[in-house]
Amino acid sequence: MSTQQASTFRLVTRSDFDGLVCGALLKHLGLIDDITFVHPKDMQDGKIEIDANDITTNLPYVPGCHLAFDHHLSETVRNVERADNHIINADAPSAARVVCHTNVGELCLSYGGGHLNAGTCQVDNDQAENALAEIVERIRADG
Repeated sequence: MSTQQASTFRLVTRSDFDGLVCGALLKHLGLIDDITFVHPKDMQDGKIEIDANDITTNLPYVPGCHLAFDHHLSETVRNVERADNHIINADAPSAARVVCHTNVGELCLSYGGGHLNAGTCQVDNDQAENALAEIVERIRADG
């Protein structure tokens, strides 16, 4: 991957429903252009190359990523000195909920880069909750 920071990012996430919803939310914001599904152990073992052009969700924290969203209590224990780009809420039921309750566009800008329109495509908590509900409803409707 390039060392120059991208205007859109690669999402690295688990291949579960939570990872898919995180991908849908971040894609809706125009922040990702690629998704890579990985196993959490591969992240911990350093088998996945991560750099400043990556956003991770629902995975063990790896230094060097642009942003990392998670909800696992074990990560708060494993990473006692949490990095500023590690957005974690162990009380949240999912990583998607952590993304929903975070002003992702503004975060991307504050860490140097991010989508050019991040200031105008920010999702506030109410809109994010509605987007998540709509995604879930569409999945249920498709059977």
